Amino acid sequence: MKSNPRLVVFLGCLTTMLAAGSVYAFGIYAQDLKNSLDLDQQEVQTIASIGNVGLYMGIAAGLTLDRFGAKWTAAIGTFAATLGYLLAWLRTRGMALASPSFDLSLFFAVAWNGGAFLDCAAVTTAVKLFPASRGLSVGIIKSFFGLSSSVLSQIY
Repeated sequence: MKSNPRLVVFLGCLTTMLAAGSVYAFGIYAQDLKNSLDLDQQEVQTIASIGNVGLYMGIAAGLTLDRFGAKWTAAIGTFAATLGYLLAWLRTRGMALASPSFDLSLFFAVAWNGGAFLDCAAVTTAVKLFPASRGLSVGIIKSFFGLSSSVLSQIY
């Protein structure tokens, strides 16, 4: 049986969206974050809000996609998300720049902005793969963004 390269790439896009949607999993580990760093609820909400600002600042992702294409956009998104989550994890292990809420706000903004890069790359790739079914392909792709928290909660 011969594989369909468009389908293989689309499956890669779905996997990418599972990673990009990790922003929705914040509620799964927020209590552990709060307890491990002795944060109050207001600080946790601030961290999540500033992280969301990072997610919604996808302008740079779009500009990167236009200039360098989906591969570079996905690579930058992967790097940013990995860096942000790694720094957040290191912060829980004692590495500090400033207060925990400042550090984590910065780190989650970086990580979740990486998610915006991944989202941008996956959605535009899906549109190019299936130009006759753009709506369906984007709908499936975006549903995996939201579904990621369910998948990640099972892993967590």
